Amino acid sequence: MKKIITVHYTNAGIPQPGILPHIDIYELNSNPAVPATHVVATQPLDEIGGGWYRYDFATYSPAKNYVFTIDGGMTLSDCDRYKYGGNESYVEDIATTVLDEPILNHTTTGSVADTITKIKADTTTLMLNDATMLINDATMAALLNTMLKYQRNRTRIDAANAQMIIYDDDCSTPLTIFDLRDLRGMPSVAEVCERIPQNC
Repeated sequence: MKKIITVHYTNAGIPQPGILPHIDIYELNSNPAVPATHVVATQPLDEIGGGWYRYDFATYSPAKNYVFTIDGGMTLSDCDRYKYGGNESYVEDIATTVLDEPILNHTTTGSVADTITKIKADTTTLMLNDATMLINDATMAALLNTMLKYQRNRTRIDAANAQMIIYDDDCSTPLTIFDLRDLRGMPSVAEVCERIPQNC
């Protein structure tokens, strides 16, 4: 996963294009007694324009903590030369304030957290379109079985009535009847341009 680090350089408030900043990145260890690992050593940043620069941190991992220092070079004053930052607070904050939060603290109706807490691993109930259309696993199985009938069951063209009939599993009970129409909207089985359910 790549992380883009951006920085803006000024000198006495004036944007500084054309400088050659370099970045050093350290990976912090979970044990404070163990020194940090120097994972990026004095790598140049790419200039964006208007005093902006970027570094593509290709080996970045959101599960790890980093700190970085960017040296803008000796052409800048001491107070403008160095930039620094890190992600260590973000990783720890996510773990403690989001992932470890009690579900009961996030029950506002319609919120993202409320929706997440309603997801069940066994998916015993599904929501279609809105909250008024709830179906359980048995209803879903029946719905899928009906859909499969349209693919696998007996289908017949009734030339006399210009109709297509799809039958139920017994091959004799009509499941759905479509009226067949030609380009002009007239009944036809020779030049079929449209099929119309009888409830239309």
